[in-house]
Amino acid sequence: MPEKISLVITGAICDRIKDVPASSIEGGSVAVDTLTTEELKDLWLRQEDFVLVNVLDEPQFEATHIPESVNLPASLSDFSEHVLQLTGSKQRRVVVYGAGEGCQAALDACDDLQRDGFNVAVYSGGAAAWKASGEPLAV
Repeated sequence: MPEKISLVITGAICDRIKDVPASSIEGGSVAVDTLTTEELKDLWLRQEDFVLVNVLDEPQFEATHIPESVNLPASLSDFSEHVLQLTGSKQRRVVVYGAGEGCQAALDACDDLQRDGFNVAVYSGGAAAWKASGEPLAV
């Protein structure tokens, strides 16, 4: 059985404590593909075609976000349609992220996009892990 860790997540959407398996993260109903900071950096180094989406509301996105990411709040009623307009195809890889480890908004967005047939993963560490790794955040 995977080890459980408890996390306190900051940000208006992610203000809750969540038990998250240390080795994998599950969304609402299906297991979701997760990326570490190193794996996300690798996507850029290999110049892979993907879209990095911050799923928090605009004020949180504007406060701190990973450079070159776009903001599509998961709270949008037609979130999947906005993602499709951005990517042009459900086959193009989408990486969603939020405030930090276990951010429920990012997990839910990944779960929803996966159910809608998108090629999607969640950057599990979010903006907090990106900053902790020594990488800059856009402000």
